[in-house]
Amino acid sequence: MEKNVELGVLLDYYGDFLTDRQKKLMEYHVADDLSLAEIAEMENISRQGVRDALIRGEQQLRDMEKKLGIVAKTFSTVQKLSEIEKLINDYDCSDLLKNELKAVIKEVVDIWEDNHGI
Repeated sequence: MEKNVELGVLLDYYGDFLTDRQKKLMEYHVADDLSLAEIAEMENISRQGVRDALIRGEQQLRDMEKKLGIVAKTFSTVQKLSEIEKLINDYDCSDLLKNELKAVIKEVVDIWEDNHGI
């Protein structure tokens, strides 16, 4: 996974565990794709200060994922649900049964998303 995409996902899941300032700087860099110099100018701090905050923030996000593993579990769950859906499509049964099984999968996905703030 591309680094900024990965950081964006980690930020979505664990961003609230950062300080408000770290989260803001991470969002500028990851979501808005601003350079260190652009962020430094906007926030009236040094480029090195931005860099240090981003490094600390990134490490905290990675530590959270290492401890909790929510992102990995989410991707694994989505992958397994896709595999189940493929098996349903390949299974020789009525369209009605296939649609009912797909509806159950959708319910599971909806429950997962509601419980994980996705």
